[in-house]
Amino acid sequence: FFSSKKIIEETIATHVDRLQRNFRELNDELKKLGNIELPEILLTSRI
Repeated sequence: FFSSKKIIEETIATHVDRLQRNFRELNDELKKLGNIELPEILLTSRI
């Protein structure tokens, strides 16, 4: 998520969807491990 780059062939919508999915998966794992959640602003700043 933090080092994700847009793939040349993918559209902006696909890229945003991939970022959102990775962010959601990362947050899900953090919640399981320590009840921690990343703020939404991190995702917004990547888009």
